[in-house]
Amino acid sequence: MKKAVVCLFLIFAFALTCYGCSPKGEKATRTQSTIAEFESLEELQSMNVFSNSGCKVSLNTQKDYISEGNSSMYVEYFGSDGMPMPDFFVDNQIVIYAQREDFIKRSNNYSNVESFAIDIFNASDRNTNVYLELTNESGNNIVWDYVPLVKGQMNHCVFDVDLKKAVYLGIDKVDTIVLHFDPVLSIQTPLKLYLDHFVTRDYVEVPDTTLTLPTLEQNEICYFENDYVFDTLVVATTDLPITAHPFILEKNTNPAFVTQGENSLKITRFPTVSQTSNNRRWLNVNFDSKYISLIDFYGYDIDQYEICFDVYSDYSETIDFVCKFTSSSGYINSIAYLKPNQWTSIRLKMNEKTNNGIIMDWNSLSDIQFMLHEYFGPTKAIMYVDNMRIESVQEG
Repeated sequence: MKKAVVCLFLIFAFALTCYGCSPKGEKATRTQSTIAEFESLEELQSMNVFSNSGCKVSLNTQKDYISEGNSSMYVEYFGSDGMPMPDFFVDNQIVIYAQREDFIKRSNNYSNVESFAIDIFNASDRNTNVYLELTNESGNNIVWDYVPLVKGQMNHCVFDVDLKKAVYLGIDKVDTIVLHFDPVLSIQTPLKLYLDHFVTRDYVEVPDTTLTLPTLEQNEICYFENDYVFDTLVVATTDLPITAHPFILEKNTNPAFVTQGENSLKITRFPTVSQTSNNRRWLNVNFDSKYISLIDFYGYDIDQYEICFDVYSDYSETIDFVCKFTSSSGYINSIAYLKPNQWTSIRLKMNEKTNNGIIMDWNSLSDIQFMLHEYFGPTKAIMYVDNMRIESVQEG
């Protein structure tokens, strides 16, 4: 997803061009809808402003920190004392309920949204990030993206929506809209932010969001060459919400990180904001069941063939990567340890036994899942996956 942080006056000019001043005779292609105006204490009280390391909130009326209307929201997040709890993680967030009947009228159907936009003045002494998360009534993470916040200026933050993927995940029944901010350590000064003018940019004519199942090549499990895969990959975590250890899935087109065709899967991992590395949790990427049903395992001698795929990691140390295959006979985990800045070829013999001690029934395959241990930084790490295929067993 594209991220944008630009000077406010440039965005204001852009907004006039796109939303307010269509040339005479031309039909507007976008409209704008409000999520939050930040115009009263009562409105701020309707939101859930949270931090497990402490925060304070107030209504600001200083014009230097307002982009629209007469006020903005001021929030200050304090540092964590580094509590020695295995499952403790720092999360600074603002939760807004998607269906509004109070200060604005808005349904929870966001299936016409092109992008989300909010103005945030970063009054802190350092650059930081804001993360947008949408969840629906089923608990799916529909949108997860981030934008950097430059210190000392008003940042106009735009989060573009991949509408096909969002519709697949249930953006027509959004439950909460959550803004997350980077954790603050005890040695750091507080994070000081002013928020204003939170809106969506909406399609007047919603584009076609129909998903078309691809035709797979012989021996293909996934070459990452069709949009259906990227539109239907689902992110899940165990024990804690995605905010505890976020990551982003994207299509990569840089040939340096492709081993077959023109694309690969790019996984950007952010550090887990945990206080200890005990009891590490899993981050999961799940394939769509309809896609899995397209994979043809018939006719392969399981003693002569294996499942193969390529993974690249730019992390500075060796890191583990698991691919889990599940069928009616049980599951098999293919575990690899990825060395930094190089491709690793992962190979799994098809005649391997499952956790139930019986030979894997590939014809009843129901789930393919990448499993990644939570990542402790210090900076984001990127992984690429490509060329998932069925191949003859290599000798030796």
